[in-house]
Amino acid sequence: MALEGNIAEFSLPEILQLISSQRKTGVLTLQQEIDAAALDFEEGQITGGYYSRRGVQEDLSVYLFKTGLVKEEDLFRAEEKQSRLKVPLEEILIEDGYLSEEDFIEVIRFKIQEIMDEIFTWVEGHYTFDLNTRLYTKSRYPVRLSTDGFLMEGVRRMDEWLRIRRVLPQMAVILLRTAEPAPSGLTLEQEKFLEFLGRRHMTLEQLAENSGLGKFMTCQTAVELLEAGL
Repeated sequence: MALEGNIAEFSLPEILQLISSQRKTGVLTLQQEIDAAALDFEEGQITGGYYSRRGVQEDLSVYLFKTGLVKEEDLFRAEEKQSRLKVPLEEILIEDGYLSEEDFIEVIRFKIQEIMDEIFTWVEGHYTFDLNTRLYTKSRYPVRLSTDGFLMEGVRRMDEWLRIRRVLPQMAVILLRTAEPAPSGLTLEQEKFLEFLGRRHMTLEQLAENSGLGKFMTCQTAVELLEAGL
């Protein structure tokens, strides 16, 4: 039996709260035009998920690259070995010493937060929660993350997104650095943002995809730097 409807009528926070409070196991699938997402739950906790942007699914290697926790050459070796052994990528990364179990959990946490940042901005879209489906059942390194934690952070970020969108209404806006060298007193995120941007002209979308800060933190940091005249 599946629970389904439109998030315009039954919001994503309400859906997540229901799954968490009733300790449900299954897969929540969401669709908005050509974008789609899915979250895997076990007894109300999130065990994994994926996001498909314009029909292209972002796999684990994308988030490993964004976080910088695995070197590019090590990731390439692990993916080559995975293609031969047909096992989950994280097993090779962890067992060959490229990634610790703790860092793997952080990668998945980052991945789920990135998915949440996308779907929390949706105002409509179809959802289905299927009790008879699971996404990830073969990994030796299962992850279980608090749904309530993502829910509270998601609600907080929804309010912040309103401020971000007033300053940066489009991800296609092009940013360039105006201060050289950077002044003192910047946060670590602001320093990383300016270092990554360097002397290049980049769109906010490019920065979000490649800076390693994640979409929300990239946008929030961009607003802070714009307001500071940097």
